[in-house]
Amino acid sequence: MPLMEAKRVAIIEDITPWQRVIAHHIEVAGHKVVDRARSLEEALALVKKLKALQVDIVTLDGNLTLGEGSGKEGRTILAEIRKNAPKVKIIGISGDPMPQADVDLRKENVRNLGDAIARL
Repeated sequence: MPLMEAKRVAIIEDITPWQRVIAHHIEVAGHKVVDRARSLEEALALVKKLKALQVDIVTLDGNLTLGEGSGKEGRTILAEIRKNAPKVKIIGISGDPMPQADVDLRKENVRNLGDAIARL
């Protein structure tokens, strides 16, 4: 059985403890975190660098502003990723559904992140 190639992953998540949990699951699964963003502005700047950073996968939170629960920020970022880096896969890791993502993992299932990456 061939060894799985390590994926390059960017994390878009506003809550630092969640960033740490997500990074832990990425690294335990043998992949590399190459960049992180905590706000809509940082995320949009990161999207412009995805190709240069050779990112394979983005983990995306749907809400990056405390108290914002509409998912609009996540949809905006997702649309920009699809437009600017269409080969990059997106794993939604949010408290709310992200059906537009390649994998809609949800925060309560973050322990399955390594398996989700392997399936992409």
